[in-house]
Amino acid sequence: MESTADPRDRRRPFYEQLRATLEPMTDARGRSCELVSLPEARDATAVGERFCRSYVNFYYANGAVIAPAYGIRTDDEVREHLQSLFPEREIVQVRIDHIAEGGGGIHCITQQQPLLQ
Repeated sequence: MESTADPRDRRRPFYEQLRATLEPMTDARGRSCELVSLPEARDATAVGERFCRSYVNFYYANGAVIAPAYGIRTDDEVREHLQSLFPEREIVQVRIDHIAEGGGGIHCITQQQPLLQ
């Protein structure tokens, strides 16, 4: 789950409401879910108003997690955090500057495309 440390961020109430909604939920087996917060890539050089600053938009691959990178210091912090969450997987960060310009990330571009007939 994305979060913001800035109390003036206009999205902060949304994140707080989302966390409050998700915290009591359980999975299909009744187990509690663990919510993990990752920062945004606030220092990334944004191109356009739809620029995606999210580190949450990652992809699980066989033995790895493919995660976004922006070429900023926060990349290392997020990589270390993801490694602690997925110790059995290799964390591979990929620069997504051009993908992020359109508002998406790694998970977005790895999804299936419908067959056009």
